[in-house]
Amino acid sequence: MNFFEEHDEQNNKKTKELLLHENFKNNNIKLMFISNADKTTSSVLLIKLKTLFQKQLSKMPREYILRQIFDSKHINLIILNNKDNIVGGICYRPFYDRKFFEIVFCAVDQFYQVKGVGSFMMDILKEHTKNEIYKYTTDYKFTNQIIHDLNFYKKSYDKFIGNIFFITYADNSAVGYFKKQGFSQNLSFDSWIGYIKDYEGGTLMECNILWDINYLNKYEIIKNKRHEFIEELKKSTSFFKTYKIERPLFDIRSIPGVTADMRISTDKRNKENCLDGFIQLLINVLKNDPNSWPFLEPVNAKDVPEYYEIIKSPMDLSRIKDKFHKKLYTNLDVFISDVHLMLNNCFKFNARDTQYYKCAQALFEKFEERLKFYDESVKLWNLKN
Repeated sequence: MNFFEEHDEQNNKKTKELLLHENFKNNNIKLMFISNADKTTSSVLLIKLKTLFQKQLSKMPREYILRQIFDSKHINLIILNNKDNIVGGICYRPFYDRKFFEIVFCAVDQFYQVKGVGSFMMDILKEHTKNEIYKYTTDYKFTNQIIHDLNFYKKSYDKFIGNIFFITYADNSAVGYFKKQGFSQNLSFDSWIGYIKDYEGGTLMECNILWDINYLNKYEIIKNKRHEFIEELKKSTSFFKTYKIERPLFDIRSIPGVTADMRISTDKRNKENCLDGFIQLLINVLKNDPNSWPFLEPVNAKDVPEYYEIIKSPMDLSRIKDKFHKKLYTNLDVFISDVHLMLNNCFKFNARDTQYYKCAQALFEKFEERLKFYDESVKLWNLKN
């Protein structure tokens, strides 16, 4: 048995999504679709969006970002808070006749990155593009839109107009995000070839948008499907049956075969299994955290040539995972030491106001919180010695 089970991540995501829906309902956040295809478009909003992309996508040339956002062929989804500051945005280009949309830029302000805004934004876009392409088959001309009610997307379509795909080139730090949004590196769609720009060093990914799923209700759909599955399971198994104990046991010694000299096994093999399970859990917690992207792979010496002159003992999550698989973590302290080394390297090399430093700080707090949460179990199994 693994005593170290992760908290319910699905419930945590659902809570964030419901909170965003509530904030939208209370006008704490606003949702807009704007493009220079509409002559009433505010240049101020486009410049604000450009600033967000420029800040979060630091490797992308500023002039290129500006050109794409102001291009009338592109549409921009933006989310604003109650102070009219842009907290997230997606710049995309529709190819209606070819049934796909290119995601050109996608970014969320750092303060909002762990609050579910990225997923919420992508779910909105999936439903909105269904509506766009559905209207395109009749008579569609883009005009700026302010979405006041999410019920706008709670509609069914009387006919499906073939498969819709999102296509994007994701840089290494964004691949994890896009995978969580349903994107895959295994491409089944090729109508994009010759129509979108090829980015050097990017990972091409696609997402098939399903007509019969409302992505804004995905957790409700999962809940209902889980319920249906359990109800079907009840028909074919006795797993859910509650058995009545006719003669309850009042003393453990009344169990036949149990003697006073018996003890719960705490042999070396059980301790090793428990240590491995706990370290694997902590690695997954770190790897799946949205702030982990700077630590997934070693720092590229070509990108940052001075890094290895300053950092003499480099460490990252791929090295930690490799050491774990090679059984080099004989106790928990050795593992903790490597995680601290990885984060301290980041603190040493980067200034406090950089995104890297802030990611390290957030990951450190998450790691320490998990250690504290499981402290009693660690002591029980004596995992630090």
